[in-house]
Amino acid sequence: ELARLHSHWQQVQNGKCGVVFVAGEPGVGKTALLEAACAAIVREAAPQPIWILQGHAADDAGMPPYLPFLEALGGYIRNIPVDTLQAQSEQIAGTLNSIFPELTQRLQDIPASVPISPDQAKLRLFEAVAQFVSAIAKEAPLVLLLDDLQWAEPATFDLLTFLARSLRDERVLILGVYQLDEAESNPSLQRAIATLTRLRTFTTIALTPLTTATLTQMAADILEGPCSTALGEALFAHSEGNPFFAEELLRAWGEAGAVQPTDGVWQLRSERMPTMPSSIAGTIQQRVARQPQAVQDALSAAAVVGHTFAVLLLVRLLDQSAEDVDVALDMAIRAHLVQPTGAGLFEFQHHKVRECLYARVNDSRRRRWHGLIGQWMETHMPDPSAHAVVLLARHFAQAGEQTKAVEYTLQAADRAMVTYAFVEAGEAYTAALALMSAGHVGRGVALMGLGQAQMLQGLEREAVTTFEAARAWFNQTGDTQASAGAAHQRGLALWRVEDLPAARSAFEMALTLLGTTPARTEVQTRIDLGSLLAVSLHQQREGISHVRRALALAQQFGEPHLLTSAQRALGNLLVRANNLGEGIPLLEQALRLAASKNDFGEAVECCANLSLAYAWSGDFNRAIHIVQQWEDFAKQSNDRYQLRHTYSMQAMGHIMYGRWHEAEVSLDAAQRIAEMLTSPDPLAVVAAIRGMLAFYRGRNAEAERFFADASTIFRSVGPGAMVWYLGLLGASQALQGKYAEATACMDEVDGLLQHILLGVIPTAEPIAHLATSALVLNDRARLERYYPQLQAFRGQYHDAVVDRLLGRMETVFGDWAAAHASLAQAERLTRRQDVKPELAATLAAQGELAFAQADTALAYEKFEQALALFQFLDNAFEVERIRARLTSL
Repeated sequence: ELARLHSHWQQVQNGKCGVVFVAGEPGVGKTALLEAACAAIVREAAPQPIWILQGHAADDAGMPPYLPFLEALGGYIRNIPVDTLQAQSEQIAGTLNSIFPELTQRLQDIPASVPISPDQAKLRLFEAVAQFVSAIAKEAPLVLLLDDLQWAEPATFDLLTFLARSLRDERVLILGVYQLDEAESNPSLQRAIATLTRLRTFTTIALTPLTTATLTQMAADILEGPCSTALGEALFAHSEGNPFFAEELLRAWGEAGAVQPTDGVWQLRSERMPTMPSSIAGTIQQRVARQPQAVQDALSAAAVVGHTFAVLLLVRLLDQSAEDVDVALDMAIRAHLVQPTGAGLFEFQHHKVRECLYARVNDSRRRRWHGLIGQWMETHMPDPSAHAVVLLARHFAQAGEQTKAVEYTLQAADRAMVTYAFVEAGEAYTAALALMSAGHVGRGVALMGLGQAQMLQGLEREAVTTFEAARAWFNQTGDTQASAGAAHQRGLALWRVEDLPAARSAFEMALTLLGTTPARTEVQTRIDLGSLLAVSLHQQREGISHVRRALALAQQFGEPHLLTSAQRALGNLLVRANNLGEGIPLLEQALRLAASKNDFGEAVECCANLSLAYAWSGDFNRAIHIVQQWEDFAKQSNDRYQLRHTYSMQAMGHIMYGRWHEAEVSLDAAQRIAEMLTSPDPLAVVAAIRGMLAFYRGRNAEAERFFADASTIFRSVGPGAMVWYLGLLGASQALQGKYAEATACMDEVDGLLQHILLGVIPTAEPIAHLATSALVLNDRARLERYYPQLQAFRGQYHDAVVDRLLGRMETVFGDWAAAHASLAQAERLTRRQDVKPELAATLAAQGELAFAQADTALAYEKFEQALALFQFLDNAFEVERIRARLTSL
């Protein structure tokens, strides 16, 4: 197994990240194997430097999120020179500080992290940790040794799998250890293994029991002399090859005088061998029972403290002198039950030792000791770490001290939320609620915290129930403001599960509870209610009215963030209602305000809305400029999630200008970002724009494959997303002559459009796609239906210049004057913006119009112009089609 680990190390030295998990039963030698492997790596690397950072999970309930990483990287932060730490953390220290408070103690002037939504902030934290680990690995190869992963919580595995994806080309070896007997009870571990296996950088080494010969050699190493075959066989028979069990048996036999040297060879004297326990626990209990009572008492008290314990704390629990406790611990060290770790701290040799000793303590003494431990920790840790807070909550809960247990459990929950460990936060809030009495003053706040944690886990239905319980609690206590906040949050949860009427009722209840006195919470409530009405329930006028009221309130309060949010929301709704003239200036105002206040999260949202608004209005140059600002703001926020669509939009800009290579480069960057995110939407957008690139290049079969991939993903997202893109699939099929497939696709899009108010922007692109397909298929009946619907978007761009499509439809209808006007307008727009693919298509449409009017000379001229552009754009499909028209002329 050492050889297998060494082969992974060789890959790491060549710049490829590796992840290896070592699995096995308790005591089979997992940790010992990795420690031996690390020692071998250090010897081989000498004199070159190498980092080996170690952390472990703990078996205490409710351990803090990311504990193995807190120990491994936290120790590094505490010990590395400040200059090196400053260079490696650079702009990410403010983000890292949320889980590594050691940074505050070592660095000066850590910049505050820009506030963004919690789900995005979690990704930003993971990205910061990945950057930090990458910076460490650039100085020297890094081994991260993570022990006891069978007890790790979901947040640890989320971060672990993120690092494995992000550090593929870094000199990092992640070594994990877990117990097989407890692995199945940890679904997060199972999911992590499945995810890592798909990444193809993951290996599991399953340790098996040792053979008789190996056990005999192990005994010889421990006893420092050769051992008889009979001794090795006895060890194997009783331990079944488990090395820790065998070692415990060997020590028990030695203490009983059953193992003695004869003629320089250690022999087993069976007549002195004690009665053999049937398990590791029994063997440990037997060995502990042989120790003096003082040693047993010290170890029992230590077991209640935890795997690691301090001498001074044992002095307090046992009411003995430090010297007496030291003597007892010295004996325990010689018995190989505990070992010192430095600075007055000790730890048990194995988790099983502590587990057996804890079981020996009676309930009364256990409760008393837990209470004393909590009091001692409060005295000696005035500013407890996240780990200490969890321990305080556990000790006071075990002691039956409800008030303090609730206090520290809520602190643990709040800290988990701050570090974006939403599963752990939910568990802590649930534990706190279970400890609270029915009339506990903090019950409403705990319910709100639990509801937020459930929302961020995607448990919206559970959150609906939790927020309703919070609303009822606050209502009962007379806190109408808090009750309104709970109703608002319940509305958001209902909206996510698509219970739109109930969501509307919840938002309206919140406004009723807020009353007529202006309140800051009313701004966001009206923004959400207005967006629900306008976007999801298609009640544009009423929705916009609520958001106008929100903007008026925000102006009254004068808070920049509220004002930016309200301006952006109203501008976006007006744009989507096809009121671009009023909506775009509001978005521009919101962007200027967000940028001036360094509100990067809002600035990113403003750019996303504004870039689309400019593109829809046909102002491609300004759209591209805004996309560049979008990228800059996203990078300043140190949040990869904010980049999820920037490169896709850049690619779309390059496509509009016919810059195929640049579009492919941007799409590759977008693909890399999308693959690191859990949301399916960014990957679907990348696929759709790859389809657009192929579509504009005349590669219709390739376009169809990408559009099909995008549609599959969007179908899982929901009809609201799919309606924007499904029509592209039908258009690519129509261009290949796939009449049945294209017609079926068009029918589905028609069905989706029945649920959307005509004339608003969300209908524009689907109708443009349908019109494109109907023109190819020469389906006059559909064209007559789509024509009046498309008229609402004259002068705009929706995956095609709308005036070009209208001109082509008017050509089919024989309305020459209208067709000339529409196509002339399309030509002016495309020439002014220099969007060559659309200009080529417009020139070809003008050729078709002239051909239909039998103006051969003009038709020939327009087709020649179109041909030159299509040749420049390397669009073989259109080149062939235009040449056929020229030949017919």
